[in-house]
Amino acid sequence: MTPDKKRKLRNIALLSLLGLIGGTFAFTAFNQQALNDRENNIQVEVGGRVHDYYNRDTENKDVFVENYGEQPIMARIRLSEYLETQQTGATAP
Repeated sequence: MTPDKKRKLRNIALLSLLGLIGGTFAFTAFNQQALNDRENNIQVEVGGRVHDYYNRDTENKDVFVENYGEQPIMARIRLSEYLETQQTGATAP
């Protein structure tokens, strides 16, 4: 290998390594924490309630938020599925 090719190969390897390290730090620099920007010491009278009505016959579940205050509220609800299996003939826990 000629010295010119060795230098080019070294520079390419060095730039690739720097790009890999820089990309890793750039990825971890993203803010992965949710901040509650509504948190403060001022107590306000807003009211809201989450309702979930489940009908066993139709297996329908209605989830909604009721605002019983005078000011508008912002509600955030997370829905996730849960599956529980049971062996045939076993008693329910």
